[in-house]
Amino acid sequence: MAKKRKAVVTVSAGPPTNWAAISPTNVAVAATARPSFHTILGSLPTSHDEPWGATPTAPAHFFGMYGMGGHDTDPNEAYFTYRVKHEFGSAIDCHDSPYGDFEWPKIVALIDALPDGDTVIVQGTSLGANNCPVVGASTKRKINAILGFQASLYGAHQRVTPNVLFAALFYSFNPVPIPGLGAYCWAPGNGFDPRRLHLFPHHIPHPGDYDTGDQNIFLKLIGRIIVKPE
Repeated sequence: MAKKRKAVVTVSAGPPTNWAAISPTNVAVAATARPSFHTILGSLPTSHDEPWGATPTAPAHFFGMYGMGGHDTDPNEAYFTYRVKHEFGSAIDCHDSPYGDFEWPKIVALIDALPDGDTVIVQGTSLGANNCPVVGASTKRKINAILGFQASLYGAHQRVTPNVLFAALFYSFNPVPIPGLGAYCWAPGNGFDPRRLHLFPHHIPHPGDYDTGDQNIFLKLIGRIIVKPE
């Protein structure tokens, strides 16, 4: 069995209190601080044991959620879902993704109807990212991973529950177009191992899911989670 590396959790100190002091130019420079995939991968287990919790032969399911306004305001969520389908093909069922952020109860019902051994990944952008922990908290079954692009300070603040085995979120303090839209950071709930929560700063304008590099990181993580052969 491969030796696991110690997980490294990046914890935000919280959003700025003086948004007016943050210019888009300065934040754009700070955006280069996005961690590389190799940096992220180095903090994750090298084997497919916990916290991935996936079985190589198990069917995999992906549920993605738009930000508020759906495709009109967040077309890149649809593009990311397309990339998931293109990258993994029949290895993962994307159902009717992407769903509206308000459709999280529908996602919960679909997840609850799945066999216990199936691999489940929930992903969202903006308010959809806020609702990823909501989905986890609303089902009693195992969720292998939740992945988010820029959860909002103005959305749900559900903590991550222990039935979620892995959580990764890109967050941004960039005030464009409205301060706080991408600045919320998920927090561990009671019983959730905080080493399984990974918060990645990338201070680009909201909603952030248009960034190909960030998309690529999540695609690589999905590949690890569903144990797709390299």
